[in-house]
Amino acid sequence: MTSSNTYDVILGKGERQVYKVSQSIGADGVDRFQVKLASSIAEPRMAAIYYLSLSIIYDEDNKVAETGKYLWAVPSIRGYAGCYISHTNMEIAEKNYFALIRMNNYDAVKSKNFIGILESYEQNKSDFLD
Repeated sequence: MTSSNTYDVILGKGERQVYKVSQSIGADGVDRFQVKLASSIAEPRMAAIYYLSLSIIYDEDNKVAETGKYLWAVPSIRGYAGCYISHTNMEIAEKNYFALIRMNNYDAVKSKNFIGILESYEQNKSDFLD
């Protein structure tokens, strides 16, 4: 079954954000939809990383379906965004690396982009760690 709609959701800095969507489905009907996530705080050269879950409230009696936790790095328009680059300030690189390590321990599904950023720092950590 193909999705009937795609909803664009722009994430910001808030801890909790609510986006209202509406779909009408007949009794015992089934429907699929997609949610496309983007960020208002991601910069062209730096990824924004979100730790999130989605709750979907449905039916007239407000039933709730919740997803698991996700660790999602917003892809940038530049392929190297968020990756370790040799001319990065070493203090910032070290801070970023330890933040990535801490986040990697979260009980969450990790996006490919997050894993790629972490691997980039792992491969180059001898540049910024003593």
